[in-house]
Formats: sequence, C-alpha cells, structure tokens
Amino acid sequence: RSWTLISHLIMETRTSAWPASRPFMPLDILLHIFEMGTLHSLDVEDRMEFPLLVSQVNTTWRTLALNSSRLWASIVYKGFPKFVLTPVMLTKQKLKVNPHGLFYYPLIALFLQRSRAQPLDIHIDIRDPHHDYTVREVDVSGLGHPMDTLLHLLTPYAFRLRGFHFITNTWIDGGAETAGLFGPVVQKKWPNVKHVVLSGTAVQWRLWCLPNLESLTLTFLAHDARPSSSEFRSMLQSVAHSLIYLDLQGSTPVDDTNELQTERERLDPIQLPALGSLCLGYAEPDHLHWIIQSINTPSIVSLEFRDLWECYKDFCQEIEQFSQDNMHDTIRDASSLFGMIMAHMPFNLRGLRHLTLRYVKLQPCLIDSLSVPALDGVAIPPERFLSSLPVLHTLTLEKTDFEQVAISIFHNPERVTKHALKVFNVDSCYPWRVGYVNPGREQVARETYEGMNFPASSIEMLPGELHTSQGDMIS
Repeated sequence: RSWTLISHLIMETRTSAWPASRPFMPLDILLHIFEMGTLHSLDVEDRMEFPLLVSQVNTTWRTLALNSSRLWASIVYKGFPKFVLTPVMLTKQKLKVNPHGLFYYPLIALFLQRSRAQPLDIHIDIRDPHHDYTVREVDVSGLGHPMDTLLHLLTPYAFRLRGFHFITNTWIDGGAETAGLFGPVVQKKWPNVKHVVLSGTAVQWRLWCLPNLESLTLTFLAHDARPSSSEFRSMLQSVAHSLIYLDLQGSTPVDDTNELQTERERLDPIQLPALGSLCLGYAEPDHLHWIIQSINTPSIVSLEFRDLWECYKDFCQEIEQFSQDNMHDTIRDASSLFGMIMAHMPFNLRGLRHLTLRYVKLQPCLIDSLSVPALDGVAIPPERFLSSLPVLHTLTLEKTDFEQVAISIFHNPERVTKHALKVFNVDSCYPWRVGYVNPGREQVARETYEGMNFPASSIEMLPGELHTSQGDMIS
C-alpha cells in the first residue's frame, strides 16, 4: 500500500509544464518501485493489483510495466467461483465455446501471457463462506470441483510453476480418488515447483508429480481425503533429497487396521536428510502414529506440535449434535504422543534448537505430577522429552500445560541445569485456525508467567517481559 501511495505522490508532484514523454525519475528507479510494490507487499492481493495500477498511469509507465515480465508472474485468485458458462466467441457465424472451460478467468489468462517465461507463483483461495458442512456434497452436474478448471487453465504452464497455494473448504464427495487435481498432468512432472500449500484441497495422491519440493504444507483434510500410508510414503520418498520444510495439520495418514500397522512396522523409516523444520497438528494424538513411526529426520532443528481441537471444537460439536455421534474425545492428553516420540526417536533431539507447543494439553491428574520428581526416579514422557534437548535455544508454549515442567527443568535455581534455555515464550491467544481465519485479526495476549522461584537479585522486570541476569528471557 505504501508503494501505491508513492506512485500517486509522483503523479501529483509533476507539473503541467513537464513534458509528458519525459520520465519524472530514472526508469531503473521507477522499475524498482514497481517491483517492490508488487513482489514485496505483505498483502498477497497486491501481486496483481499493483502492476495493473501502474500500467494504467501513462504511456511511459505502461511500457515499462509491460516490458517487465517479473511484475506479472504472480497469479492470485480469491473468492468462490460460481458455475457460470463462459462467454461464447462468434467465429464465422458459429458459436464456439471458450477453451478455458466453464469458468471465466480473463485476468489470470492476461497475467499468464504478460509474464512470458518467468517462473510463476500461484495463490488460489476459493473457500465458500456459506458452505453447509452438514450436507454431503455430491457432483450431480458433472462439472467437478471449481479447482479442476483452474488446473486445466494452468496445466500448459506447469513447466513454469515455482510455487502454489491452493485453499478450499469444499470438495466433491467420494474420496481423494475422485478429485481432479493432478489428473490433467499425469503424463508429465512439475520439476520446477519448490513450494506447495494445499489447504482443504483433496487430490489424486497417487499422481503426485512434484519431485523437487523444498516446502510442503497440507492442512485440514478429511480422513477419506488424505493420502493412504503407501501413497504418502511414495510422496515423501520422491522429495526426500530436497524437502526442507514440512507442515501437516490434520492431514497425516491414519492407520485404521491392524494389517496396515503390521505393514508399517515391517518397512524401514523414510529418510529425510534435508528436513530442518517440521510442524505437526492432530485432532487426536494417535493420528500421528504413522508419521512418527515412519520417518527419520537427522537434521531437524525446529519442531512444532499443535492440538487442533481448538480449531475443530465448534465444528465437531455442531456435527455431533446433528449426527448424534461422538467424533472426538474432549479430554485432551498428549502424554501418549511424547511416549511415542521417546520410543521411536524419529527426530534428532540432540540437535533441536526451536520447540513450539500450541494447545497441547495433558490429563488433569498428570499436570501436578510434572513439577515433582517421580517416586521411582523415572520421569513421565513429557518431562523426559523436555529433558532430552541439550541445545534447545527457544521454547514457545501457547495455551499448554507445560509451563510448570518447563520452568522446573530450565529455570529452577534448586536444580542443576544441564542446558541453558535462551528464550522462553509463554503466550495466551485465541485459537489460530490455519487457513480459516484472517491471521491479521487474531487476538494475541502475551503474558508474564507468575510464581517462578527466582532469587530476587536475578530478576529484572520489564513491561510484559521477565529477564534473568544471564540474559535469558521469559515472555
């Protein structure tokens, strides 16, 4: 927005006597302003709005903008499209249907043309704010999902795609096998795609064609829309050499049968040597069984766990009331999750530097036991987990039950600390629903943890923060 303001100021400061054909400033500086306003704006919608704006100011600006293909290399579409027939083209008195299908995206087609050979970044958000989740959605028209038509439009440019974000909250009933995404590209790979976000978007996982991903985010997939264990294994193995960031929120395979569990135990773990950051979200802790027992990440430095019940709670309670069925256990207990981690050790805990726990809760009877030594000398899994991080630099806890044990391990003057924690954040905030609310509207309150047994001389109180004399920080 600031670059848009600069553009307007430039135009307003030009005098009427200034020759119209003479640029007000050097073209390279003007082009830099164009690129900053387009490529570096925090508002993703500026990626298309800004180049359109500057290309309509005057002839000089338009020529400069059209000659810079980088300005047109981002495709952004937001809003739920309706099933509307495209305008027909009249050719020699014959009606000819637009080749882009039953949806009309003239602006996308324009940017695809003007970007020429530039790598493309795609951001498509076709959530329906009025979708009724209590009604099973079945395609009776044969048109498929709106995302399918967009994919047909983008498929000819697959070799240019560098990254894409697909977000939707609707899908055609019948499971991932009926989803159209990737169907048009089964004959070819998308080797240049580096970053992928699929939120609520079901695809034909067996047609996975992205062999060089560096980051992959899958969020909020229904059980029958998720990849099977064999499909997800193939997906991870195909990107094991390049994958650096993996974010799975309610999207991991769920083993429902003993046969699948037995098969998983016979297979070797998937080696992900380049993976440095992993985020896992679960509706139930046992939903992470497969991923924890199936991967090995020797280079992990950042790990995050989220209990998605805060995101699912209202929705699940509404559906349970409608169907008279219990979908999720409202008593949250993540102790089994940390027990699995300590048993299988999928992460190199000795190299972990950043740990984040969001909404991760324990049974009430376990909370008090975290702060006192076990009678048999054996700590319960959550305490064992936090005690096994020798180089941990930053610990962030958001609405969890782990504050007490974290302080007893890392900031207890009566206990010999094996490792010094540099940054300790304790946050309290409303549920952050990935892909379902505007992050700019989330209400976050950072609070100081009370009741810590620090010597008075070692505490320096600052507004909203607590610092120790060693420079450690608790927010």
